[in-house]
Formats: sequence, structure tokens, C-alpha cells
Amino acid sequence: MVDGLAEAEEAKKRFDDAVIPVGGFNYNDRVLRLASEVSRFAPGLCGAGPGGEAWASRVKKVRNAQSHQTLRGFTERDQALYFMVRTTAQWVLWLKLLLAAGADEDSLTLGLRTSRPFLYALANIDAEVKGHGVWDVEFSALTTFREAT
Repeated sequence: MVDGLAEAEEAKKRFDDAVIPVGGFNYNDRVLRLASEVSRFAPGLCGAGPGGEAWASRVKKVRNAQSHQTLRGFTERDQALYFMVRTTAQWVLWLKLLLAAGADEDSLTLGLRTSRPFLYALANIDAEVKGHGVWDVEFSALTTFREAT
């Protein structure tokens, strides 16, 4: 073995073990869990598909860029990505809090269908990200929500 490699690997393992929260969930796991819970009754909010993997990836990208100060420029695509992440994350957290407070998914879906601020947020997300390649596929959060509910 290369001199010092075993020690570096052991140090990394100990560090990873120390910072992963109880239960073994890392940041990505927690964001994916939020996306999958909320996507059941608010489809489209966390991107295309039921799992929210693409959304979680974007949230993680923005979080890492902010945490590690790695963003060197701020393009229109970055602006669209940040707007989408801020807006969707805000709604995801509000909805998760309502679930935790005892609201049922059917009531939340019904409320979201008639919520002007929610529908307006989805329409703004669509307008902001259109043409910037924020999603891997052509996708409309508003259309997805309306067609699924």
C-alpha cells in the first residue's frame, strides 16, 4: 500500500462516520425524502417524475455552491436555477410542516389546487427556467400539477 494512503482512508472513514446524522441519512437522502413525500400530493413541484431525484440534485448543487463558495460567475442559467430552488424549497418545507402538524395529503392537494400563491409560484418557476436547461427534460411544473390533480 502507498505510504500514508491507509491512514488517509481511515481518517476519511472516521470523518464520514462522525458527520453523517443518526440513522445514516446524508443531506441528499434527506432532500430526496422530502421530495418524495411532497411529490405524492403536489406533483410537479419537485420536477418531473415521482421521486424528485433531479430536484434534489439541483438543491444539493445550489447548497454546495453556497456552502463552499464555488460559484465564480452568475449566469442567467444560475439565476433561473437559484430561483427554482428557492421557490420550490420554500413550498416543500411549508408543506412538510403542514404534514407534520397533521394535515392529510388529500386536503393539501385540494388546497393547493385553489391556492393562487402556489399556482402562481409554479407558473413563475416555469417562466423563469424555460430555455435555461435547469431541468434535463422539457417540463412544466404547473401543467404537471394540474394534469395529475
